[in-house]
Amino acid sequence: MDILNVDEVRNVLGFGEEEFSDDTIQTMIRNVQAEIEDLLGTKFEEVDVTEYYDGNGLNWFYLKHFPVISVTGLYVDYDDDDVYEEIPDDEYYWFEDGRIELNHNASLISKFPQRVKNIKVVYRYGYTYVPEYIKRYAILKISQMLNPNPKLQPEIDKLEQRLKRIVITMV
Repeated sequence: MDILNVDEVRNVLGFGEEEFSDDTIQTMIRNVQAEIEDLLGTKFEEVDVTEYYDGNGLNWFYLKHFPVISVTGLYVDYDDDDVYEEIPDDEYYWFEDGRIELNHNASLISKFPQRVKNIKVVYRYGYTYVPEYIKRYAILKISQMLNPNPKLQPEIDKLEQRLKRIVITMV
């Protein structure tokens, strides 16, 4: 999904078609969206992935991507034989921020064994909506590309710091 559409940009910034073409604005939207997705390490669409993680000897770890929409499978290879055994849904919790945590009452496993790539997770992540502060950041970035205004830079910097804090919090 696009984080903005051309009409939203035109309405907020007040640019007419005679100033900037739809194609120019759409290119700006794509560029800013790619920048935001790179910064956040996520997409503004639902993405299904299967990933492998190193066991850390703890009862939790973080997935590479967020926000997590669903986890459809958690598997552990206990003895490096490339046979992954499924952990039942009621044995673990998953959180939108990408954390996977074993249930304290889990009967099969209490901690993830410390091994390389011994955890397999099948999950869906991505934004199913665009938060307003991300839309605002994108519009301000596009505005600066089309018509630079130093007075907008403090707000852009503040919103960019908010995005970076999200990434730091999730890591």
